[in-house]
Amino acid sequence: MSALPARRFWLAALLALAAAAATAAPSTGPYTNRRFQALQDENALILVAVTGPGCPACRAQRALLDSFQKQHPEADLNILWVDYDNQKRVLKYLNASIAGTLILFRGTERLGSTVAKMQEDAIIAPILRAAER
Repeated sequence: MSALPARRFWLAALLALAAAAATAAPSTGPYTNRRFQALQDENALILVAVTGPGCPACRAQRALLDSFQKQHPEADLNILWVDYDNQKRVLKYLNASIAGTLILFRGTERLGSTVAKMQEDAIIAPILRAAER
């Protein structure tokens, strides 16, 4: 067996994995302009979460959101985490000035936001309503 067919096999396998990863939903990860724009173009349900070190609301929100994604995969919620200390341009773009801010989008439509809320109902209820749309 020559090296060329083996390379083609591995290249095809790698491309198949990349395609599967690209279509997998939902996701969570750091905020990037590219990822945010791609999700908006897909009309996806997006939660932008502003988080900072030493923020008690941020810790509580992350725990609630991690649990929510495990319990409600059907919601197809994509969470993008904004680093309060290192992504000041993003904060300005989103008009978010405090760590603990959560902003919910469906595509390009901003559905609402909360600031420093830690109660499960205040965070989860709007997400469930948006997921039903």
